[in-house]
Amino acid sequence: MKILTNTKHAFLAFSALGLFVLQSQAVVSIAPTIVGGPSLDTFTTLGEFNTDGDFEGYSIGGSISNEAVAGGVLSATIDGPNGHFFGDTPSLNLDSGNFDYLEFKMNSSASGSFVFFFGDGVENFSSAKRFNISGIVASDNTYLVHLGSDTSWAGNLGEVRLQPLNKSDETISIDYVRVGTIPEPSHYATISALIVASCSLLIRRRKA
Repeated sequence: MKILTNTKHAFLAFSALGLFVLQSQAVVSIAPTIVGGPSLDTFTTLGEFNTDGDFEGYSIGGSISNEAVAGGVLSATIDGPNGHFFGDTPSLNLDSGNFDYLEFKMNSSASGSFVFFFGDGVENFSSAKRFNISGIVASDNTYLVHLGSDTSWAGNLGEVRLQPLNKSDETISIDYVRVGTIPEPSHYATISALIVASCSLLIRRRKA
């Protein structure tokens, strides 16, 4: 299965079945930023869904029906709050700082939350490796989440579990899911901003 980086090459293999061991620990809640479009500078994809019928290795768990990949999206009906997709990922070193941001584009029929579990590849999820992403709204949006802001986003990434709308009797469609970095501000942009700020300050002082 294909995965994309900034050069859009490499391959991704997903497992067909997932066994989940959920341990009782604190859950991290985090709010996303809704952005106007793709924002990651360099990324590795966790799913693009560009080929009809190709689930890219994701398996279905919990209460989900009418699942399909068509027209560039993964769509489904969420029949219960535990409906999820599970898949293996490329082995990524989260401590490198190269994958601090999660970005996904999703259309949903209702507002709610997106639950994102991650593991190291041994199918042993815990609530300590769970992000409850609030602020999902009932429309088509691109969400950017700074997972690297929490210390639990560490170690190696080898698998994910996506609960795209933690509700019942709603529909979703996912365009893509990616992890990566956002562009650093250029020196020219920083200098320009300082010049503008300085000029504005001088003008205000002269008017005073």
